[in-house]
Amino acid sequence: MKEKALAGVPARLLSEQIGEGLFFFRVGSEHHNVGVRGGSERPDAHHLAFEVTGWDSYRMICDHLTDLGHKVEYGPGRHRPGHNFFVYVRDPSSGPRLELYSDMAHLHDEASYTPPRWEMSDRGNTVNRWGPAPPESFLA
Repeated sequence: MKEKALAGVPARLLSEQIGEGLFFFRVGSEHHNVGVRGGSERPDAHHLAFEVTGWDSYRMICDHLTDLGHKVEYGPGRHRPGHNFFVYVRDPSSGPRLELYSDMAHLHDEASYTPPRWEMSDRGNTVNRWGPAPPESFLA
Protein backbone atom coordinates (compact mmCIF):
# COMPACT_ATOMS: atom_id res chain seq x y z
CA MET A 1 0.00 0.00 0.00
CA LYS A 2 1.38 3.41 -0.97
CA GLU A 3 1.86 6.11 1.65
CA LYS A 4 -0.33 9.18 1.57
CA ALA A 5 1.07 12.14 -0.37
CA LEU A 6 -0.61 14.77 1.77
CA ALA A 7 -2.68 14.11 4.88
CA GLY A 8 -6.05 12.76 3.78
CA VAL A 9 -5.25 12.51 0.06
CA PRO A 10 -4.57 9.09 -1.52
CA ALA A 11 -1.05 8.86 -2.99
CA ARG A 12 -2.44 7.37 -6.24
CA LEU A 13 -3.87 10.81 -7.10
CA LEU A 14 -0.46 12.53 -6.74
CA SER A 15 1.13 13.42 -10.09
CA GLU A 16 4.15 15.44 -9.01
CA GLN A 17 5.52 17.27 -6.00
CA ILE A 18 7.80 20.24 -5.32
CA GLY A 19 9.31 19.82 -1.87
CA GLU A 20 6.64 19.93 0.80
CA GLY A 21 5.32 23.18 -0.66
CA LEU A 22 3.34 22.20 -3.78
CA PHE A 23 1.52 19.01 -4.71
CA PHE A 24 -0.13 18.33 -8.08
CA PHE A 25 -3.21 16.07 -8.02
CA ARG A 26 -5.38 14.61 -10.76
CA VAL A 27 -8.91 13.26 -11.05
CA GLY A 28 -8.49 11.79 -14.56
CA SER A 29 -5.56 11.09 -16.83
CA GLU A 30 -4.43 14.74 -17.09
CA HIS A 31 -1.21 15.40 -15.18
CA HIS A 32 -3.09 17.60 -12.73
CA ASN A 33 -6.35 19.36 -12.10
CA VAL A 34 -5.45 21.03 -8.81
CA GLY A 35 -2.29 22.36 -7.21
CA VAL A 36 -2.25 22.26 -3.39
CA ARG A 37 0.17 24.16 -1.17
CA GLY A 38 1.55 22.08 1.66
CA GLY A 39 3.91 22.98 4.46
CA SER A 40 3.44 23.57 8.14
CA GLU A 41 0.27 25.64 7.70
CA ARG A 42 -3.05 24.08 6.73
CA PRO A 43 -2.89 22.95 3.07
CA ASP A 44 -4.90 25.06 0.64
CA ALA A 45 -5.56 25.24 -3.07
CA HIS A 46 -2.91 27.09 -5.04
CA HIS A 47 -4.89 26.74 -8.28
CA LEU A 48 -7.60 24.85 -10.12
CA ALA A 49 -6.70 23.85 -13.67
CA PHE A 50 -9.06 24.06 -16.65
CA GLU A 51 -8.26 22.84 -20.14
CA VAL A 52 -8.59 25.12 -23.15
CA THR A 53 -8.54 23.83 -26.71
CA GLY A 54 -5.09 25.05 -27.69
CA TRP A 55 -2.64 27.87 -28.17
CA ASP A 56 -5.04 30.04 -30.20
CA SER A 57 -7.64 29.86 -27.42
CA TYR A 58 -5.49 31.94 -25.09
CA ARG A 59 -5.73 35.02 -27.30
CA MET A 60 -9.54 34.91 -27.37
CA ILE A 61 -9.94 34.08 -23.67
CA CYS A 62 -7.38 36.61 -22.41
CA ASP A 63 -8.81 39.35 -24.67
CA HIS A 64 -12.29 38.61 -23.30
CA LEU A 65 -11.09 38.62 -19.68
CA THR A 66 -9.27 41.93 -20.27
CA ASP A 67 -12.46 43.42 -21.73
CA LEU A 68 -14.20 42.43 -18.49
CA GLY A 69 -11.49 44.14 -16.41
CA HIS A 70 -9.54 41.04 -15.35
CA LYS A 71 -5.77 40.76 -15.69
CA VAL A 72 -3.52 37.78 -16.30
CA GLU A 73 -1.53 37.10 -13.14
CA TYR A 74 1.16 34.99 -14.81
CA GLY A 75 1.88 33.61 -18.26
CA PRO A 76 1.77 32.54 -20.90
CA GLY A 77 4.45 29.99 -20.27
CA ARG A 78 5.27 26.29 -20.22
CA HIS A 79 5.61 24.22 -17.05
CA ARG A 80 8.04 21.40 -16.52
CA PRO A 81 5.55 19.47 -14.28
CA GLY A 82 2.81 18.44 -16.71
CA HIS A 83 4.70 19.96 -19.68
CA ASN A 84 1.68 22.15 -20.39
CA PHE A 85 1.15 25.68 -21.66
CA PHE A 86 -0.36 27.91 -18.98
CA VAL A 87 -1.96 31.23 -18.17
CA TYR A 88 -3.03 32.05 -14.61
CA VAL A 89 -5.87 34.40 -13.74
CA ARG A 90 -7.48 35.27 -10.42
CA ASP A 91 -11.02 36.17 -9.59
CA PRO A 92 -10.63 39.62 -8.02
CA SER A 93 -13.81 39.27 -5.95
CA SER A 94 -12.99 35.96 -4.27
CA GLY A 95 -9.34 35.22 -5.03
CA PRO A 96 -9.18 31.68 -6.48
CA ARG A 97 -6.36 31.23 -8.96
CA LEU A 98 -7.34 29.49 -12.18
CA GLU A 99 -4.85 27.87 -14.49
CA LEU A 100 -5.94 27.77 -18.12
CA TYR A 101 -3.90 24.97 -19.68
CA SER A 102 -3.43 23.19 -22.95
CA ASP A 103 -1.13 20.43 -24.19
CA MET A 104 -0.84 18.79 -20.75
CA ALA A 105 0.76 15.38 -20.27
CA HIS A 106 -1.56 12.45 -19.57
CA LEU A 107 -0.83 9.59 -17.19
CA HIS A 108 -2.25 6.34 -18.58
CA ASP A 109 -0.36 3.68 -16.60
CA GLU A 110 -1.12 4.53 -13.00
CA ALA A 111 0.17 1.18 -11.71
CA SER A 112 3.75 1.85 -12.81
CA TYR A 113 3.77 5.65 -12.46
CA THR A 114 6.10 7.15 -9.84
CA PRO A 115 5.42 10.84 -9.21
CA PRO A 116 8.54 12.98 -9.72
CA ARG A 117 9.65 14.97 -6.72
CA TRP A 118 11.50 18.24 -7.08
CA GLU A 119 13.06 20.29 -4.32
CA MET A 120 11.80 23.81 -3.56
CA SER A 121 15.18 25.09 -4.80
CA ASP A 122 14.26 23.68 -8.25
CA ARG A 123 11.37 26.14 -8.70
CA GLY A 124 13.33 28.06 -11.31
CA ASN A 125 13.45 24.87 -13.40
CA THR A 126 9.83 23.87 -12.87
CA VAL A 127 7.52 26.89 -12.91
CA ASN A 128 8.27 28.27 -16.37
CA ARG A 129 10.67 26.56 -18.75
CA TRP A 130 10.64 29.66 -20.97
CA GLY A 131 11.25 32.21 -18.17
CA PRO A 132 10.42 34.72 -16.60
CA ALA A 133 9.94 33.93 -12.92
CA PRO A 134 6.45 34.28 -11.46
CA PRO A 135 5.34 37.43 -9.64
CA GLU A 136 5.34 37.45 -5.83
CA SER A 137 1.53 37.13 -5.84
CA PHE A 138 1.88 33.71 -7.50
CA LEU A 139 4.23 32.42 -4.81
CA ALA A 140 2.22 33.78 -1.87
